[in-house]
Amino acid sequence: MTMKICSFKDIPGVQAPEFTKESPENVTQLGTINGKFYFSYDDANASVQAPDAASELKVYDFTDDEDVAEIKASLNGMFYVTVKIEEMERAFFAKHSQFSVLKGIKDSDSAVLAAIDAHEDERDSFLQSLGFPGTSILN
Repeated sequence: MTMKICSFKDIPGVQAPEFTKESPENVTQLGTINGKFYFSYDDANASVQAPDAASELKVYDFTDDEDVAEIKASLNGMFYVTVKIEEMERAFFAKHSQFSVLKGIKDSDSAVLAAIDAHEDERDSFLQSLGFPGTSILN
């Protein structure tokens, strides 16, 4: 399973790209930003084709600096991603008060630092499960 991120423009009168998929779990709509729809899809079980080039279908390559820059600029507008990350952060802070986290960092408390690392790993895994390169895309 290889997850990919793609986008295309929403243009009235232009046929939008279509996904061919084996099951609905293979495609996730991430959000719409500035007239572009962003999706995550499993390219082993789904494909996307643009019947009209005007829709500007793009599959992102995270080894390309321009693609990384475009995704970084758009990521905060991807509703699905931001909601899931906010849910993870709420769950983390439900277990750890902000004060205890700050004090733990100041005091180099190994339990607090381990909890922060575990939270970072959870966010990283989530982003990778969608096809992003992990939390490095958030920087």
